[in-house]
Amino acid sequence: MKKLTALMLGLCAAISTMSAQAQTSPERDAKLYARPELVIAFPGDFDNAVGGGLALGYSIAKAHAVEVEAIYFSSKDGYTTVKFMPVVGSYIYSLRLDPRFSLKVGASIGATYEKADYYWAHENTSAFTFGARAGLAYTLAKNVSLDLDVSALRLNETSITTSGNIVLTTLGVNFRF
Repeated sequence: MKKLTALMLGLCAAISTMSAQAQTSPERDAKLYARPELVIAFPGDFDNAVGGGLALGYSIAKAHAVEVEAIYFSSKDGYTTVKFMPVVGSYIYSLRLDPRFSLKVGASIGATYEKADYYWAHENTSAFTFGARAGLAYTLAKNVSLDLDVSALRLNETSITTSGNIVLTTLGVNFRF
């Protein structure tokens, strides 16, 4: 676990260093943004699910962004319904491929809140969560883009779930203010 955390921190530092060197425009542009999302979740041992999410962030110099994202979906495992809500903070680096398309990579860290509804009881818990993400952004207008992201999140073991991975595919509309 410590090695993986160190690897993720090293990846963030490397991306940050590369992005600082690759920045070609002296223009400094900082913008707040909000991105409502449709989510398709592949939660490992549970049934695949559809849910929603919201990301709020701050982009700096058009290439860097930090954001907080909350996603909600529920899934089944036999007779048990489990509700998942990952809440993560992320660093994202965007590389503009042409005037309309950008490639995005980043790393996330946070917690996933879990609620299990059994026939006889309910249980709540949370799991430490971290992972990597990649995606594409297509600019629709000056302050609006369509974002497609894939996140692979690692969750620690809880009393509801074993440790494992959740893959989230999100399609969102990014509104910059």
